[in-house]
Amino acid sequence: MFPDGMGIMFCNGARGLYYYAAKAGRIFVENSGVIISVAVGAYIFPQQTKVALAGAIVSRGATWLTEEIDQRYHRHLADAYDWLLDQAPQNVTQGYFKLTRTVGAPQRAISTAVKNRGNQGPQILLWVNEDTVTELIAPVLEEGIFRLGIQSGIGIALTRFGVPSPVAHSLSGVIATTLFAGAHSPDPRDPQFRQTLISGIVFGLMMHFRGYPAAVITHSFHNFSMRAQERIGL
Repeated sequence: MFPDGMGIMFCNGARGLYYYAAKAGRIFVENSGVIISVAVGAYIFPQQTKVALAGAIVSRGATWLTEEIDQRYHRHLADAYDWLLDQAPQNVTQGYFKLTRTVGAPQRAISTAVKNRGNQGPQILLWVNEDTVTELIAPVLEEGIFRLGIQSGIGIALTRFGVPSPVAHSLSGVIATTLFAGAHSPDPRDPQFRQTLISGIVFGLMMHFRGYPAAVITHSFHNFSMRAQERIGL
């Protein structure tokens, strides 16, 4: 026979263990993207992972600072893009919008498939949620398209055509960052374009100085911190 109250104590203890185990499991699933990024990065690319954490702090800080300046003084780097689109011929503007839709198509397709998972979406995506897309799939895919593909590809092509390396890498970075922001929202006046333009600059610098893994992990950290901020209501 258990002493009086011992059974209740064990019952409450079991309930508590179940509650916290379920909560820990939910936290792991919701943040599996950044956990995988950190785990794989720390094991295979330890130096890049350390630098990526600093890069994410810089990207979040720069995004916040430019938003504050925009709200107070109505000045933002994206204003230059808005002015250029206004001055450009109509066919150039239309080409820009078409190109941003094209390069942004893979990410939109994945987001749509995840939202439809379990219904008409692929069964393989049942384990994927929006956090996984934001913290893991999007960084890997987008950095592959915009930094590894466009930024590096254009930079290499320009240098082969005799363009000085600093100019070639700067120009390719600007193009990749512009398309990165445009793929999220083609309108330079849209807050999403303005935010991704700033973070894209940091991701591009990480790609140039530290390589693709550092750019991916920085992107993952950045997106994780944004979703964490949304959850706590800041």
